[in-house]
Amino acid sequence: MENGIRMIALGGLGHIGLNAMVLDTPEGAYLLDCGVEFPDPNEPGVEQVIPDVTWLLGLGDHLKAVVLTHGHEDHIGGVAHLLKQRRLPVYGPRLAIALLEEKLEEHGIHGEVQLQIVEKTTTLSLEGISVEFLRVTHSIPDCFSLAIRTAEGTVVHTGDWKWDEEPVDGEEVDIERFTMLGDEGVALLLGDSTNAEVPGRTSAEVVTITPMDKGIVSRATKALLEMGYVRREASQLDGRLSHLHLTESGTHLYQDVIPNIQIMAEWATDRLTPTRLARLREDLNALMDVIPDLR
Repeated sequence: MENGIRMIALGGLGHIGLNAMVLDTPEGAYLLDCGVEFPDPNEPGVEQVIPDVTWLLGLGDHLKAVVLTHGHEDHIGGVAHLLKQRRLPVYGPRLAIALLEEKLEEHGIHGEVQLQIVEKTTTLSLEGISVEFLRVTHSIPDCFSLAIRTAEGTVVHTGDWKWDEEPVDGEEVDIERFTMLGDEGVALLLGDSTNAEVPGRTSAEVVTITPMDKGIVSRATKALLEMGYVRREASQLDGRLSHLHLTESGTHLYQDVIPNIQIMAEWATDRLTPTRLARLREDLNALMDVIPDLR
């Protein structure tokens, strides 16, 4: 591999979970996501399946960083297990980093890892590559595809995505930038194919909101995303709408999410400017006013 690059999948192919892809270049290797897999009913007593990072640790200083596409457990759930054994910088969306921070606290290494939040205009210059973050939509906010420029050409890693024309947080797929990349030329496309064999289209997240008001949900989602902190329990509920998962299962939502929203608001008190904090509280209060209608 004197002059080439390698893409090495450590998980995530042919099944759901354990998403972990390594981009290996002569200058360094980069881990793209590192998730867990949830057990099936035939595995009683198993809470999570974590990735085997033995090979990654064997790379030594050649392994440079972790790059995250979004905050779902099957993409970030294994990161803390790796970082506990090897401190690496992590680059990712605000929501994914916020969720990861709590995991680092659980493992006792929060504050020992360099975390850098990326935005939809971010391009990282790393050893041997550059990484551009392209906005996509998914069933959780703040998701990106990666356009990675290497000496051998551009690699596009889509991450998880779906074509949602009515995203709850208002952040649409950056189709113009994808078109430009296609015109420039892509050497390798690594694409999400989940449910690709199922005919038809994936429904938009907003179809699950009824009878809630879309405007209130959108404002609350944006507020929580801006705040940059979401309790891990809220991200793991069996729902469909963003990281709050506001679905028809209203009782489950009321019992599990509302206490976490209150904790989030308390957490934000000394971390936001008075104006932004007031806007956040207004949005969350509006959301909580309509939650009882789902019980």
